[in-house]
Amino acid sequence: MKSELYFIEVIDRAKKALKINTDKELAKALGMSSSAFNNRKKAHSLPYDELIELFYSRNMDFNLLLRGKEIRSSEPEEDSLEDRINEIANIFEEFDEIQQKEIYAEFKAKKRIKDLAKAVEGLQKIVCEMQVEMGVKK
Repeated sequence: MKSELYFIEVIDRAKKALKINTDKELAKALGMSSSAFNNRKKAHSLPYDELIELFYSRNMDFNLLLRGKEIRSSEPEEDSLEDRINEIANIFEEFDEIQQKEIYAEFKAKKRIKDLAKAVEGLQKIVCEMQVEMGVKK
């Protein structure tokens, strides 16, 4: 039931944002056939890839679509860490197992990149300190 409600909310927000009235019009905008869209609707499976591509191609806020509110960089986010974690979990559940594995792999890769950047920064500091000690750099 939860996924059905989420599906309906997101699709309604997409139609409103795109100024579209019908599922058929939305399917066309997403580059899908009406029957393919209806199959996704019956399964409560959001066409994330198509929605992302459509919203980004039109410079539209994807956060507004998924969350129902914009994230403005000038205003601090009011959600608690727990709220953000729950929202991520809810969105994650909408993906199939293969997509979840891909997202998880990307998440881990970003973490590794962040850790490597920290390590490089630490090594750069050590090298600078050694250069100063050796009189190579002042």
